[in-house]
Amino acid sequence: MAAKQIGLSDSQRDILYILCQEQASQADICNMTGLSKQTVNSSVQHMVRNGYLQPLSGEKNEKLKLTETGSAFAERTIAKLIHAENAVFSSWSEENRELFIALNRNYLEAFWEELRKM
Repeated sequence: MAAKQIGLSDSQRDILYILCQEQASQADICNMTGLSKQTVNSSVQHMVRNGYLQPLSGEKNEKLKLTETGSAFAERTIAKLIHAENAVFSSWSEENRELFIALNRNYLEAFWEELRKM
């Protein structure tokens, strides 16, 4: 499901994707996704206004929490993406899973190196 199909921006989808699997702060999400602090904060504030995330207390490194509405929405949408990815990944042999991970790691390292040159 593309983010627009479920009424989210790409960054909001990425945030929900992470929060479906673990608790994370805005700083954690920036580190996991490469999104800027401003983008994450703007997306979080939008999701708070829409009732998907609990309001922030302002505490440093506060873990984001889904509301009941946010959990139900994520279950109908993001959880399906996670399930599909897990089904594909688990259908591969151990060798193919390791190869996939290694190739992705190599790609990301080369990509970040190119970005640092800019």
